[in-house]
Amino acid sequence: MNQYKVEEDFEYNGLRCVVALMSMGHRCGYVGITKKHPLYGKDYDTNCPELLKSEVEGEPIGERGIIPFLKPNDTEYMSPECYFDVHGGITYAGGGENSKYPVESNLWWFGFDCAHCEDSNDYDAALKYGIMTQEHYDYLTQMEWKYPTHGVIRTQEYVKDQCESLADQLNMIKGAN
Repeated sequence: MNQYKVEEDFEYNGLRCVVALMSMGHRCGYVGITKKHPLYGKDYDTNCPELLKSEVEGEPIGERGIIPFLKPNDTEYMSPECYFDVHGGITYAGGGENSKYPVESNLWWFGFDCAHCEDSNDYDAALKYGIMTQEHYDYLTQMEWKYPTHGVIRTQEYVKDQCESLADQLNMIKGAN
């Protein structure tokens, strides 16, 4: 059984974007960059202040996850997870030559997930795509009834919009184009 289903694979402002539904029912978004981009090959927690200085008085832009706030928030420490404004912050960086995740490519991917405190899972879509078994679906939906999260299902369209926003931000990095 597949661990995820690619719901969209599209290009936006010259960058490849992917929306994937994971087997647990949450969505993830990815934006791929080429070797020409200065962040190619950098992990999401790599310190690279020379590349990520904000135009807003040295402050990093955006809505980030909780982990970056535990690190210094100045120009001495500036990583992609601290800088980019995307749902829950950047939680993935990887890819490269002959990569197969999230799709086959030679791109370096920055990604985010929608499996945070205020998020909920789209179990129905996971079941429909065949990436979740009926037995697992029944179990999880029963648990949701017992322990409701009251979260929001982040739709395919929502994740696509977040990918487009991340692509715009990646294109703003000096030397990206």
